[in-house]
Amino acid sequence: MTDTVVPNIEQGEDWRQALVTAARSAGARISARDRAKNPAIPNDFLDVSDAGFPSDIIVKGVQIPSAGVPAEMAQYRGMIEAQWLHVPWSAISSNGGADGKAFVPGASKHDLGGGHLVVTLSGYYLMYADRRQYEQRRAQISERANESRAYKLQVEEEADIGVRKSHRDGGEPMTLEELVEFEKRIGEEPPSKGEHRGP
Repeated sequence: MTDTVVPNIEQGEDWRQALVTAARSAGARISARDRAKNPAIPNDFLDVSDAGFPSDIIVKGVQIPSAGVPAEMAQYRGMIEAQWLHVPWSAISSNGGADGKAFVPGASKHDLGGGHLVVTLSGYYLMYADRRQYEQRRAQISERANESRAYKLQVEEEADIGVRKSHRDGGEPMTLEELVEFEKRIGEEPPSKGEHRGP
């Protein structure tokens, strides 16, 4: 390893000061690198949010599936089935965006067959979908996931209550069906004499 990863502390040197010096030096290298960075090339090379695509669509990179790798093919097929579309090569600028098209540094064209030229970027297809529909689908998926988690938590809590009750009574733990029936009966019991329920 180099001293850029692990600072070299000389014999007899104050280790505290050596760590501080190394951290300051690393910070200066980051600052110099950021100043030299081309602002047209984002940190995430698949982030094309500033490329000039319409704001009504969302563009994502999808790995070009390798032959004989089922997981990659399944991911690509999943995107196709979810109605993601390939960005056509005709939407990409050839002169840095001066022609009003999207400017994607490093983009190349790929023939899907039949003369359908699409955009690739470092081993990824660029694919797009309607932003509003995509965000609605994400919200629905998130809501379903939250409901599922809440249901599982509720079932676990109810089962835990049944286990604690059966241990108090000295019997066998209640099954989920017994627990549901038990809770129904409790909800149906009339108030005892003199007891007032509700506001």
